[in-house]
Amino acid sequence: MSKTVLITGASSGIGEATAKYFLDKNWNVAATMRSPSKAGNWAKAKKVICPHLDVTCPETIQAAI
Repeated sequence: MSKTVLITGASSGIGEATAKYFLDKNWNVAATMRSPSKAGNWAKAKKVICPHLDVTCPETIQAAI
């Protein structure tokens, strides 16, 4: 069974590094970010989804979930 991780702030820095780490470990990765269009090529992997999410905006939280 595949495991899944939800990461906020995955477009850069620690969030991006964490997303890549779990992707390398063959996890399903929900890599949320404010600007999914700025995600790197890693975010196009089969086991990755990149929903728009701004943790300060309740509407985007609900939409991402």
